[in-house]
Amino acid sequence: MPTAQEILDSILGINGFRVQGQETEFKAECMTAIIGIEPLEKNCAVCDGCGLAVKVIKDKSLRMYRDKPVFDWTVYLRVYRRRVVCPQCGVRS
Repeated sequence: MPTAQEILDSILGINGFRVQGQETEFKAECMTAIIGIEPLEKNCAVCDGCGLAVKVIKDKSLRMYRDKPVFDWTVYLRVYRRRVVCPQCGVRS
């Protein structure tokens, strides 16, 4: 079985994040992987409006996103969605 970081890097193709071990679960009985991820750069986020790197984070909320299945396993990503205060766009995700 591949590790959570191998799934994230190679199979799902998500860059700029690393696996949080304490937030990751594998449920073999229902073939479900819940992978907790965090950004590599915690102090900087990117505005989804203009793409500007922003350091001011307004708030964050824990979200679960269903991703594409991997080898018949259902994959969910558990990540804190950050809202930033962009100088050009205002408050954005």
